[in-house]
Amino acid sequence: MMNPGDGAIPCLQFYTPQGSQNPSYLFSGSDDGSIAIWKAGGGWEHLKLMRGHKGPVRSLSVHPSGRLALSVGHDRGLRMWNLAKGRCSYTAKLDVEADHIGFSADGESYALLCDKLITINSVVQEGSITAKLQHPRRAVSLLQQSDGNGLLSGLDDGRLCYWDLRAAAAAAAGPVWQQEKAHNGRIRAIMGITQGWYGVISCLWLFSDV
Repeated sequence: MMNPGDGAIPCLQFYTPQGSQNPSYLFSGSDDGSIAIWKAGGGWEHLKLMRGHKGPVRSLSVHPSGRLALSVGHDRGLRMWNLAKGRCSYTAKLDVEADHIGFSADGESYALLCDKLITINSVVQEGSITAKLQHPRRAVSLLQQSDGNGLLSGLDDGRLCYWDLRAAAAAAAGPVWQQEKAHNGRIRAIMGITQGWYGVISCLWLFSDV
């Protein structure tokens, strides 16, 4: 597979249809601001190249319906993509550059990570913020529960935090628990390896710099 865009690929996102165990599409964001869509499996056919960001794509997420996607870039832009038409349908300028964006499992909200702050934003209410998760250090990764009740965040000092989103929506609450030095370096990514995570915290892989 050759990147149809220019430069490195900072982010990848598989899309798996509801009820299926195998992904049907792969999305890749490039340093030149483009997003490529591939047919997953078989010959890995390249289907579409969408352009919009004026700089590297930092993160992207496909809605559970498979009809739309969100992306954030180095240009501080947030873009919504109509995947049926293969083009951008909405743009917004963020106050600061975002590092990560991700839909919840039910598609009713999305998490937006910007430095020390993670916000939970309602899709139904046009992106209005329903919860703010303020961290003492820069957050660099997150993982959401499928039931929408909790979120894990990984920090640049190796700390792992778990948030109750129901409490966070009601008040400026801190994390329910946190593990100091879960890694010696920043936690670059968090991946659930048991069914339900998104879902239930029972086993996780954490990826860091060291």
